[in-house]
Amino acid sequence: MFSKISLTGRLFLFLLLSVCIGGCSSVPMPKGTSKGYSTVRFIKPKTAIDVDETDRALSANRMIHEAITAQMESHKLKVVEQGDSDLVVAYLIVIQDNFSTTSINQYFGYRDDASDIADKAHSKGLSGKQLESFKRGALVIDLIDAKTLKLVYRDFAVSPISTRDSDEVRQKKINEAAAAALQKFFK
Repeated sequence: MFSKISLTGRLFLFLLLSVCIGGCSSVPMPKGTSKGYSTVRFIKPKTAIDVDETDRALSANRMIHEAITAQMESHKLKVVEQGDSDLVVAYLIVIQDNFSTTSINQYFGYRDDASDIADKAHSKGLSGKQLESFKRGALVIDLIDAKTLKLVYRDFAVSPISTRDSDEVRQKKINEAAAAALQKFFK
């Protein structure tokens, strides 16, 4: 995912998301670990009335679910469909190009500050002159303690994206983003 981006490009992307997420005093960034947790489920999606999803967004959500599920299961956390669990997974997709920053927040909801994150990303990421066209995406993952309803962990990963990527390439990038965003949780 990051291998095709120069060191300067990676630094810029990291700083962009660090500022847009971490720079907001109202946006918490806890770094808890997986210790003490054994089950996890995904947050219930917002209703279709609240979200106008395209086929591409639906596909991205499916791929993200698969990637996060694979990470959880590879670290011995059982993913349950419904009912009681120790953790709840929520996530936000942020997409930015030369002209706009958008977010897909159907599975985001601990604190629904998705618009704050997208606004910060837009103003920071587009504040300079861009010589070339670009498109990048960020995956923000929240892990919430199901009993206390406290945010245990939040992190993100950034990757260049293209509408020309095949489903296989998209899944590979999403798998890498989920692994990168959850890496510190499993330490």
